[in-house]
Amino acid sequence: MLGMLFLKAAMAQATAAEADDHHPTALARAVPGFLDQADEHANRLGFDGDELWTSFGPTNCKLYRVAAHVQLSEGADAVAVTADIPHAALAGLPRERRAHLLTDRAIGEKQAGLRTEAVATLLKAE
Repeated sequence: MLGMLFLKAAMAQATAAEADDHHPTALARAVPGFLDQADEHANRLGFDGDELWTSFGPTNCKLYRVAAHVQLSEGADAVAVTADIPHAALAGLPRERRAHLLTDRAIGEKQAGLRTEAVATLLKAE
């Protein structure tokens, strides 16, 4: 699945950007491109599949986008992306993916200064 490789590349790039003391901005700039490529493959697929337990599809691409924003300390952007994820799409995902999203959302809310919302989101994740 080429789309999953783009998602993993985006996360690796976001992690590298966070760890790099010399050129973090240059590394971070590549992340949206990888995510856009994954979105393109997901949109061609047209549904949320679960081949080889990847949960690959448009919804999982949004989950990775949230995680990348959190990794880059862009909490407000992470929270904004979660608002675009339909609840029905989340219901079809494995429980672990839903919990991971809620944890990422809580971190994004904390980064955005939404501490009360972060606590409520963590309670949902539990």
